[in-house]
Amino acid sequence: MGFALGLALAPTATVAGAAGAPVASGAARLVVRVDRGLDATAPRYTASSTSDRSLIERLIEGVDALPAAPTGVTNCPVDMGARVVLLFFRGGADHPYAVVVADPQGCGDVAVITRDGTGRDVVRLGGGHSLATAALAALGLAPLD
Repeated sequence: MGFALGLALAPTATVAGAAGAPVASGAARLVVRVDRGLDATAPRYTASSTSDRSLIERLIEGVDALPAAPTGVTNCPVDMGARVVLLFFRGGADHPYAVVVADPQGCGDVAVITRDGTGRDVVRLGGGHSLATAALAALGLAPLD
């Protein structure tokens, strides 16, 4: 069980590449926005960015290795609204070409929103807690409560 950053994944996120490669490589900048949710004990909102291409590529590989989200009816643990949003930008771009929203609570969904010349595509993945934890650690941000 491994993650592109060397962090262990939850058992639900062990099927590498179950959804293909929803985030294209080649990002020049990554912005991460954190909402720690209603029960936050640290500052609720934080943000960070990086232009470290090797770190960005490792996070893209981690997203691309996440499994598809479970289908069907599921009972999920409580979700207090925490979210970690990763915005991937091409060089010189003002708008992200991919937005990844990781929900570290509840069922741990991940939404990958990409844009191309024909519109918008949304892919649902699992592994939200693992991705959120890895992204925060990679950027040196405090872990979730």
